[in-house]
Amino acid sequence: MMCTAAGHVPPQRVRGVLGVAAPRPATAIASPPKPAPAAPQRNCISDPGNAPAPPAACAQAATVVQPHQVLRVLICNEQLNRTLSPWASGEATVSGAKRVNTAGGFNGAPERTVDRAMVTLTGSAACKAAAAGVGQSCVLADGRPAVQVLAAVKTVTATLTPTEAHLLKTYPAAASLALLPSVKLLGQELEAYTKTMKRATDVHGAHLAQRCFLRLYGWELVCTGPDTYALRSYWQWQQHGSLREYLIRCLEHPDIRMGRTMLIAALQEVLQLMHKLSRAGIVLGDLKLDNMLVDAHGHVTLSDVDGAGLLEEGLLRTAQLVAAQAAAQAAAMCLDPVAAEAAVWRAADLMFTQEQPTMITDAFAPFEMRALHLMCGASHQHLVGASLGALLAAIQPLLLAAGRTACFYFVTELNGLAMGLQTLAHTNRPDLQSVWSQLEAIGARWV
Repeated sequence: MMCTAAGHVPPQRVRGVLGVAAPRPATAIASPPKPAPAAPQRNCISDPGNAPAPPAACAQAATVVQPHQVLRVLICNEQLNRTLSPWASGEATVSGAKRVNTAGGFNGAPERTVDRAMVTLTGSAACKAAAAGVGQSCVLADGRPAVQVLAAVKTVTATLTPTEAHLLKTYPAAASLALLPSVKLLGQELEAYTKTMKRATDVHGAHLAQRCFLRLYGWELVCTGPDTYALRSYWQWQQHGSLREYLIRCLEHPDIRMGRTMLIAALQEVLQLMHKLSRAGIVLGDLKLDNMLVDAHGHVTLSDVDGAGLLEEGLLRTAQLVAAQAAAQAAAMCLDPVAAEAAVWRAADLMFTQEQPTMITDAFAPFEMRALHLMCGASHQHLVGASLGALLAAIQPLLLAAGRTACFYFVTELNGLAMGLQTLAHTNRPDLQSVWSQLEAIGARWV
């Protein structure tokens, strides 16, 4: 199962390309409460036999529009992972759902919700989950084999405009209809996820790519009303929630030294993730603490990659070739090959992506995004620095008011590091290796 119960984890050392991380501490942070054992709350993705019959207009629209055929056009490289193929309607039953986030729904924007829920899979969805080693197998009361998995259920709901509804009903099989604004917004996250995962897999391999990004279990598109569609995607649940929440709990840990160790280790994992993105030529336009999630063991993963932009493939290959040649030449001259390779990648991080990243959080936007609507690998430093700095600045006065002066100075040093990442010119931002060294030095002083 992808989410284990919280408990004491044996300390381990995580070696990464930037250096050796601090020992992974045991965590005493409480696990989220399990769903109440009340009768399952079923929604419109339940088995049709248990759900109320949809309105006649809804059923007719679903028959005419063929939503899966339309949405498939949006999702590139559908065979990258077998779980990207849609589940059949009625194969996923949600119970014990708890709403954790709601956004959108205003001025024509689709409503986006996230629920923590226990999902029971049957049919082909259960077979796919079992083959992927996801969830726990069980047998339902009616004898059907099933798989139960704790998941984050993301739902994007959009209502078509009258013009779009007319076009879809008149020309349901036309591929160009997938470009309709309302329809395209539904598949935006899955489209970005597939292209980002493909690039990460091509560069780092499937295993490492899956460790960097939140795992997608499956998705389905259903008609929920006249000309209204909901895309539900099912993702790996991370027990400790967002990195922002996790860092706050680290500072509140009853064992002060343990809490600081956990915080430093989590930030080191963020630097490792930024390094992986750099090497793959991936730029996430909304990289921030809220879009990084933490599992039961303190491992950090990336989520919400809607705004991803990729460095042009030819430029990435050139950077890979030049970096390898620089390392070989340095080794032949008895110089440091790692430093030679890093210098090449530093130059690559200053090149803007051909695709414009989107989904930016205005408060954290770097200068190059505001002025040029472009971003590069070095933009990640600003995004993380701004997000981390905003959190630490809000915490500082609370620590002083509580008389926690030692923790105040620890947070102040971290805030100074975060401020140093937010230079106006992207060319002046420190490279990841120097940030790693600064973080290690802070850890040595306070842990």
